[in-house]
Amino acid sequence: MKRKIIILNSFLGLSILVTGLVISSQSGAEPASVFRPLIDDIRTQLPQGLKMRLPSSLPPAASNIKLYPYIASDSKIFEIRLANTPDCSTSNNPSACTAGGFGVFTPEGNSKIWPPKGDNITPVKLGNGISGFYITRGQENNISQYVFWKQDGLEYVLGLGGGSTRDVSQQQMIDMAISMANEPAITSK
Repeated sequence: MKRKIIILNSFLGLSILVTGLVISSQSGAEPASVFRPLIDDIRTQLPQGLKMRLPSSLPPAASNIKLYPYIASDSKIFEIRLANTPDCSTSNNPSACTAGGFGVFTPEGNSKIWPPKGDNITPVKLGNGISGFYITRGQENNISQYVFWKQDGLEYVLGLGGGSTRDVSQQQMIDMAISMANEPAITSK
């Protein structure tokens, strides 16, 4: 009888362990906490056929300021932008309060020229056979940084503009792109 209880407890313990492993492998990683309030909105607003990718973390410089995410979309790109004011998306000049963004291009928005143009273009590897380009545009205090890549038949971009790029290095931009390219995609409902 004691032996049956030990065997039963062993099976019970094993089944709990296996269940835990299955649940953890299915849950995957998730986007950085700043994006969590928008996940349901992304799923409902994302055009059919597009997949949105977001990084699991942001560079340390981003932790020093309060960021407000919002969705911006047109016929060419679906973007999640990060602003430094809560009402940026409804302001008269959203580009003045937007620090950066993460986007996926619609088929109409796909680049006719690849890689996209820039002042400095550096090829980058994002893992899993995915490659792209780190690109800068502008000069001095007005430099914008981008990483562009193609994945699953779609084109992606992450970008930081103007003064928001000062505290973010090229490697940190590439690390965010690696995270985006390797995190599970958000799809429409």
